[in-house]
Amino acid sequence: MSRQVIVLAYQSSVLIGCLLAPTAGPTLAMLAVAKIPYSKSLRAMTVPVALLIILSLVEVLVGVKLNLR
Repeated sequence: MSRQVIVLAYQSSVLIGCLLAPTAGPTLAMLAVAKIPYSKSLRAMTVPVALLIILSLVEVLVGVKLNLR
């Protein structure tokens, strides 16, 4: 597996992790300003995050199949 694919997989996982982490500063700040509870936002983000996970898997699989260098 090439370095590019590994970096792509890492960046995708960090993006998804930051969206879900309850300790992400910007996420909590936006929720606090909008007065939305974290549990409600987590339920609302379920489908988009699932789609991001699927898209990330497809990206990595395509990168592996194309044997990017």
